[in-house]
Amino acid sequence: MQIANGTSSPIGEMSGGLPIVPGGVTCTTTITQEHVRQNNFEKLEHITVRVWITHDRRGDVEVEITSPNGIKSILAARRRSDLNKDGLPRMALHEC
Repeated sequence: MQIANGTSSPIGEMSGGLPIVPGGVTCTTTITQEHVRQNNFEKLEHITVRVWITHDRRGDVEVEITSPNGIKSILAARRRSDLNKDGLPRMALHEC
C-alpha cells in the first residue's frame, strides 16, 4: 500500500507521500478472507511493513500497527538518543 502516491527508488530517492504531522499519519487497509484465499493462505499470520520516512531526527519517529482487535504493535520505537538525520529510508519492519 502506498500513502498519497509515495514512491522510493532503489537508491533512496523519495517523492510523494504525506508530511508527518503532530499526532502522526494514519493509513488503513482491510484484508478480507477472500484476499487470503486468493493468495493460497488459510489465514493471515505475518506481515512485512516497509517505510520510507524523511525526518530530521530519527529518534522522534515511531511506527506502529493496530490489529482489528485493537492490539498495537510498535515496529519502530522512539529512541531519545538517536540524533540521526537520515530518517528511515527503505527500512523493512517485520511483525509476526
